Amino acid sequence: MENLWSKGIETASGVDLSKEGQMSGSLSNRLVQLFRMANETKGFTYAPIAVDPGDYIRIGDDGTPGLALSLPIAYDVWYLWKTVNVLSDNEEDQLLFAQLVLDPLLTRLGGITPIRMVPKEVLAPDPNSLFPIDPPDLTFFQDKGFYFVKEMRFETFIKDRSPEYPSPGPQRITQDGMDKQGMGQGDVYAGYLAFPVGSLGVMETISFVCDSLLDVIEKDGQEYDGTYDAVSGNGLLPPVESQAGQCKGLLLYDEAYLRTCIDAEYPAAEMQGQSSIAPHNWLRLWLDKENTYPIPGEFVGITVKPLAVPPHCWWFQETSPLLYSGNWFETDYYTSGIVLAVIKNTDEGHYEASEVSDEHSQRTGYGDYIVSVGDVFLLPGIGNIYKVRVKDQDLYLKSTDFKEYQANERVAIAKGIGININNFNWTQLTPGKMIPGETVDSRQDYDLVMSGQLFEINSTWVIAPITFYEDKT
Repeated sequence: MENLWSKGIETASGVDLSKEGQMSGSLSNRLVQLFRMANETKGFTYAPIAVDPGDYIRIGDDGTPGLALSLPIAYDVWYLWKTVNVLSDNEEDQLLFAQLVLDPLLTRLGGITPIRMVPKEVLAPDPNSLFPIDPPDLTFFQDKGFYFVKEMRFETFIKDRSPEYPSPGPQRITQDGMDKQGMGQGDVYAGYLAFPVGSLGVMETISFVCDSLLDVIEKDGQEYDGTYDAVSGNGLLPPVESQAGQCKGLLLYDEAYLRTCIDAEYPAAEMQGQSSIAPHNWLRLWLDKENTYPIPGEFVGITVKPLAVPPHCWWFQETSPLLYSGNWFETDYYTSGIVLAVIKNTDEGHYEASEVSDEHSQRTGYGDYIVSVGDVFLLPGIGNIYKVRVKDQDLYLKSTDFKEYQANERVAIAKGIGININNFNWTQLTPGKMIPGETVDSRQDYDLVMSGQLFEINSTWVIAPITFYEDKT
């Protein structure tokens, strides 16, 4: 490596003085000088180009392309930088996940779609074909984008315990003086949800969503009009007509920078010992103990509405707003699920399917058995059997008693896991993903045991007559 730092960088000549007043200012000019010095030592015939963030820097010639790089801007993090995707990388499984899990929620949110990612690795220039530089193929970006939901992390607290992954906390703690009154985060909050996001100023609004929250809002009589419907995109820039749209749910940030939720924290601290999400920042929503959402077992996330003003390149997103980050949420002892089918015990050892969900479709493939009304089964035991979608897996469960449940009903599920002495977090979610194994055979075996033709009843998880949040009125 050439030791360029040992040389002085001249700024008196060959400097674009017009840039001194721009955001990168004299730093850009010094970058130019730095790369010119590299150019001189290597004998390249092409001078570098360096201006403001988002622009391109190159050194080299036709025979020796040399070095190429760009300065990232805030938009890049939102649209081009990956984290962990809660969706499968397998296209077939991704479509199945969207159909069974996401579509009901996204339809309820006005028909929005998840973000389509064009990973930064795809955008990296080929060092062997820099010159001449061809115009970008925009159809490539339209065709190559794939759905991505950046993984939300969460933590629920054991009574009065502080978080295992600490952060200063939201305004209620840091500015309202609760810490000075001897009240810690565990006294006020039951946990937090952490979403990876880019810098503020890119998205006009950021909103928290989940089914139970939408139920609360609709129960309070807050009906949505057409301003909450998704606006179709598919252009290089967000549609101007989306400027008048709104996001459903709990508004965390508005007008690009204005925090509207007292329980929101941005930027929150990194999680020591866990994989970094840099250059993202963490946006935490702290869960007030008085909240009646989220319900353990449901999918939660944030939706964002991009600023519809140039120069906002959003890489051909399909809708505004869009689903940006999310994950399943549950506690150490409880989860929940949607009843897909009711299989009644008609006589000792005889069962018959009496109800099937008309709102949620059953999974096909991988050995799953599709239950239909009138199906008869010869099985040992007494008491009804319920086919329940628990997160993204269909399970056959029994109840703790003879209370009966109906198709489409969300039921509480108690986990038989013993005693947990630590806070519960996102790494402990079970059963697993849509893909519990790496091969088709392992996936099929899993489904046959857990939710397929073998009708193996889950022996540790059971439906319980529990209401997570009591209506005090």
